[in-house]
Amino acid sequence: MSFDILSVLRNNNIEFIDSGPNVQTGNVNIKCPYCSNDPSYHMGINITTGKYGCWRSDRHRGNKIERLISRLIKCSIMESRRQLGLDVMLDDNESLTNVVNRLDTIEEHEEYKKETKIGGATCLTLPKHFRKLETDDVYLYEYCQYLNRRGFKRNDIDSLSERFNLYVDTYGSWKYRIIFPIYMNNVLVTWQSRSIHPYETLPYKDLSVNESVVHCKFTLFDYDMISRGGNTLFITEGVFDAVKLSWYLPATNIATCLFTKTMTDEQFNHLTDIGNRFRHVKVLLDNDALPQSIAIKERLQTRLDNVSIAFIPETFKDPGELKGDYIRRMTDERAHTQDSDTEYRKDMEGIVRKRQM
Repeated sequence: MSFDILSVLRNNNIEFIDSGPNVQTGNVNIKCPYCSNDPSYHMGINITTGKYGCWRSDRHRGNKIERLISRLIKCSIMESRRQLGLDVMLDDNESLTNVVNRLDTIEEHEEYKKETKIGGATCLTLPKHFRKLETDDVYLYEYCQYLNRRGFKRNDIDSLSERFNLYVDTYGSWKYRIIFPIYMNNVLVTWQSRSIHPYETLPYKDLSVNESVVHCKFTLFDYDMISRGGNTLFITEGVFDAVKLSWYLPATNIATCLFTKTMTDEQFNHLTDIGNRFRHVKVLLDNDALPQSIAIKERLQTRLDNVSIAFIPETFKDPGELKGDYIRRMTDERAHTQDSDTEYRKDMEGIVRKRQM
């Protein structure tokens, strides 16, 4: 049996890694599609045999690669076999229709028929042990130092924290992480965090689907702010990318993020609704994600005519590494006046105040 798993993953914009401490020789790792919320790349796939298994659960293992591909790209077993270049062998007395029915009616596919679960909580509040990120809190010095290393001036950190409502956890399960609360219509729906330690194996960690009102992969970061519209909307990969751009971009230009390199149907619907409120929509993922950028742009162009791909210099890994002066020059024009700048700032400040009431 011969197949090209890597081509199928690339063609369908499935993220994978081929190196790292948890990647065995001859394998690639992906986010496990059977886990409700895999925070990293826990499923390994042997690119020669097609056998696969999740580090988190022995139940998420198998040797039928067509079933895994079917799960990943939400297609029939027949379609996944076609993409893998595998033939369907027919018995003399068996029709093709019977083979299709036999292959497609398996237990794994029952889950596809269920409505996607975007959250399991009816309401959400920040834990009491979360602390607002402030520079005058001596216990939060290392968090402020991290932001300073990431390109934010120390004098700006309090304002940055106010703008994005940043919190930290000093002793719980989110310790040593900056918390980015995520709101929709001024209601807290979930949060994501970024570790301040450079060698953390899981830099980003989000609240699970069951604990969220709306999990982050089904919404957009800074949803209320970008809903106001403006001149240019940048679509980035990570929350830190979006924060960095939004902080340094000229007024009426703002950034959001998808939290990964891929776009869910819900995020597509949000973006096509909000995108019409901007003159320009620019896809600006990490420098290693050009195929995903093209796929996102092409899909958005089915409903929007103002979408393009933006690029950053090859010397940078992602938009979060850009310097403030470079970000300020990223928009070619300022299609607004000083008065509109002031008005826009007031609108944003009003939204921030509502969240704190």
